[in-house]
This record gives sequence, C-alpha cells and structure tokens, in this order.
Amino acid sequence: MSEAENKVGVFTVTEMGQSMEGDMSSSNKMTHIFEKYVQPCLAELFGTCLFVFAGCASVIGNAGSTGVIQPAVAHGLALGVMIMVFGQISGGHFNPAVSLAAYLCGGMELLLLVPYILAQMLGGLAAAGLTKAVFPSAMYNDSFGAAFSVTSNNLAAVTLAEVIMTVFLTLVVCMGAINSQTRSPLAPFCIGLTVTANILAGGILSGACMNPARAFGPAAVANHWRHHWIFWVGPICGALITVSIIRFVFGFRAETTMGVEKMEMDETDTTLMEKGKKPSESKPPPNKFEKLFQPCLAEVVGTMFFVFIGCVSVIENVPAAGRLQPALVHGLAVAVMVAVMDNISGSHFNPPFTIAIYLCGGMELMMVGPYLVSQLIGGVLGAGMAKMMTPVDRYYNATGAAFDILKSDSQLSKAIFGEVAMTCLVTMVVLLVAVNTKTKTPLAPFLVGCTVMINILAGGDVSGTCLNPARAFGPALMTNYWSYHWVYWVGPIGGGLVAAALLRLILGDDKLRVVMKS
Repeated sequence: MSEAENKVGVFTVTEMGQSMEGDMSSSNKMTHIFEKYVQPCLAELFGTCLFVFAGCASVIGNAGSTGVIQPAVAHGLALGVMIMVFGQISGGHFNPAVSLAAYLCGGMELLLLVPYILAQMLGGLAAAGLTKAVFPSAMYNDSFGAAFSVTSNNLAAVTLAEVIMTVFLTLVVCMGAINSQTRSPLAPFCIGLTVTANILAGGILSGACMNPARAFGPAAVANHWRHHWIFWVGPICGALITVSIIRFVFGFRAETTMGVEKMEMDETDTTLMEKGKKPSESKPPPNKFEKLFQPCLAEVVGTMFFVFIGCVSVIENVPAAGRLQPALVHGLAVAVMVAVMDNISGSHFNPPFTIAIYLCGGMELMMVGPYLVSQLIGGVLGAGMAKMMTPVDRYYNATGAAFDILKSDSQLSKAIFGEVAMTCLVTMVVLLVAVNTKTKTPLAPFLVGCTVMINILAGGDVSGTCLNPARAFGPALMTNYWSYHWVYWVGPIGGGLVAAALLRLILGDDKLRVVMKS
C-alpha cells in the first residue's frame, strides 16, 4: 500500500474504494478492509458516544443555572478533543450533518456515508443511556435527560437559528479541514471553539444542537420528542447551504488534493495576509476570480458570521453573566473565522485592520476599497440575520446589539480614548503576529481572538468595546440607532492608524520600518 493511502486527513476519508495491490495476502486484505471500512465506523461510534455523553452530562449538571457557559465549554472541548483523538482514523465527524457536507464536498465516498450516520446515531443513543445510568433520576428527569426542549412558540425562528448556526459550524469544518486551499492543522480547535461560540450565542434560542445524533439519543432514552424534527431539518438544511457556498464560492480545489496528506504544523504559514505555502506542492497561479472576487466574498461571509454571532450573544446575554459571554463569543468567532478564511482573503473583517495592513505594505491599494465595502455589507447581513432569529422583545431591549452605552457628551472623551487605545492594541497584535516578518506566528488567529476578549472584558463599560466600524454599522442600520455612532468610526480608525505608525516607526523589523534601517 502506498504512503498516500495510509494518510487520512481530519474530516476526509478518501480513496476508500481503490483496488488493493496485486500481491496482497488474504491477511493483508482483511486488515485493509478493517482499517478502511470497519475501524472508521467504530471510531465514529465511540467518538460520538463520548462527545454526546460529555455534552449531556454538562447540561444535566447545569440544571437550574441561567447561563450556558458550562455546557458551551464542555461541548466545545469534548468535540475538539475527540476530533484530535479519532481524526486520523475516521476523520472525526460525529455529526450526520457534517458527514453529509463532507460527502457532498468530496471528502468521503458514498459507500461510507450511511454507515457513518448509523454509527453516529448508535453512539448518541449509547451516550444517552450511559447518562441516564450515571445521574440520579430526579436530576435526569428535571432536564429531560439533556434532550432539546423548544420553549418558543416561533418555530420558524428556532429552525432558522439551527440552520444558521449549523452553516457556521459546517463552513468551519469544510474550510478548515476539507478544502485544500484553506486546510489547517488547527481545524479541531477551530471546530470546537465554533461549537462553544454557537452555544453561548444561541443556546437560549434553540439549544444550539447543530447535530441530529446529539438530539436523537437523549430524545429516544427520555422519550421526549416534542419538536424533535427541528434538530434534523435545521442542521441538514444548514449543511446543504454550506455545501452550496463551498462548491460555488470557495471550494474549487477541494476535489483534487483533499485528504491525501496528513496535516502537520510545519506545512502551513498561517497569517492574516499571506497564503499558506506548501513547498512540495506545485499549484497554478491564482486566476482573476481567486485574486479579486473571492477575497471580497470571503470578507463578506467572514464579517457576516462574526457580526451575526456577536450580535446574538449580546441580545441573548443573561444580565447576571456580565460581559463574559459576549467577550467569549466575539473572541472565539474572530479566532475561528480568521483561521478558516486566512488563505483566501487574509481574514481582516474590520476596516481599521485593512487600513493598517495596507499602510504596512500587506495589501495592494486597489483592494482596500472593495475590502471596506465588503466588510460593511457583511456587517449589515450579519445584523439582519440576528434580527431574523431572535425574539422581538429581546432584540429591541438590546437595541439590536447596537452600541447604546453612550448617553451624554460627558462620556465622549473617555469613550473615544478607550476605542483608540483598545483598537490600537488589537491592531498592533494583528500587525506583529501576521505582518511583521520577525514576529509572525501560526497562532495568530487565537492571539487576535484573545485580545478581543481581553478588550471587551476590560473596556466594555467605557465604550462598549466596538473596535470595528462594521460591527457597529450593521446593527445601527437595522435598528436606525445612530446616537454617537461616529465614535465607533473615529475611535477604531484612529487606533488603527496609531498601531500602523508604531510598527512603521518603532516596532517593525528592518523591512517594515521606515527609520533606522540597516
């Protein structure tokens, strides 16, 4: 068997049907069949079982609490770990919607699709049975065995929430683990963080299932089937929408190389401005679509999901939780979208980032205008999606997640200074970890996301911690709320300019600095 046939990328199961080599013995044939057909299905069963058990246990243990931080972190960490553990055996799907998207994007053969889904359903069922056996009857019954319960009468909004959150999840899966242009060794962490962000943002709306296997097991064991269909229709529709986006916009190279190579950390050069390089692989030069139009579409899609998930987290935030939930969601969303869109557009999603990166030589002038327009369009679309899926009373109580913290002129000086300083900090991190050659790192997406979290936790009471005019513009337009809106343009752009100046004059390497050059 060739070396390439032994390598299975995370989320991709390819070359399953290739004929065995001529002189393979009967024993080797059995081994081949086991490793290529039986073992992946068993890995899906065990991985789904462990993931669903951890998720159900966290929900039952969280019964009586008004927040969703505990289940969000438990589901995200469990999924990320299971993908890392089983990814090289089965691809680490653990979700029928993910398997469907992977197949339709060319990541696995039809022969394995149905066995994978059956294994995932059995894994979910086994996990729900284990959960019932472990927990006291009173705790188990109070939470319906961690089955999903729909409390809203607006079933269309709940279904739409499942669709959108599954699109976000499966888009990260397909971009981070299947599409050869954007694959990343950080995919398991990105996927786990996406699940955490979705649950934090939309858990109160629909439960943020995104996975029919996670819904089916607890529903069957607890015999709780009310509105169960939502958790099939929503995720499956979301997966199909993702496949359309990947196939028609981002996935043109997915069929040629996906899943052939096992991803290693040194195979990628992940930055916010350069495409990953694989020296051993000769790729054709980018065509006009890849060079001009696709990056702008990536900025629209990335900004849209960032603003959407951020707005929903603010609208659905429990007051007792403070700023922790919105901070985590905004930071995780930034990190995930930067990681998966990086090799297409550079993953700016923020006008000050684009301006600063241009001033530091990271992009051409002709792309600055289209990027800025794309980001604003994405912000409007994201705010519109948040308005569609959240209850009307919560939406207007939160002013649609528009920045409404400023009530008088006496707050302006502190708010403007706060926006300048905090945007300068996050932009400086972007430039240092993604543009400046001396300090680049493949961990750039997570460093940027962590900086966003820190800023929101630190300065949320001062200005709301916008840092991004696209994040401010969309909700303001949707709610027609423009009071002191200019602060969220002047402050962030000013901060971006200060950061660019610091890199050009002081912190940049010899190539980037304009003074004291060798």
